[in-house]
Amino acid sequence: MTRLLLDEEFRTWEVYGTAGSFGLPEHSRIVFHCLSEPNRRALWAEQEGDRADVEAWIEGASPEDLTAAMAAAEELR
Repeated sequence: MTRLLLDEEFRTWEVYGTAGSFGLPEHSRIVFHCLSEPNRRALWAEQEGDRADVEAWIEGASPEDLTAAMAAAEELR
């Protein structure tokens, strides 16, 4: 499950949940990937629950909730 988010600078972000796969840590995370600027590092925010819980949260979250989660997110390294 992915969603798109437009930030205050009109960049488009893809938002999705992940847990453990592809070299990411075991903790569930919300990942924000900038589609407008592909060279920009992705952001992540840790989330309670498993990947299905994170995806359900993303699906039900308001744009304001997603924006707040992105504001608190860290760069993925």
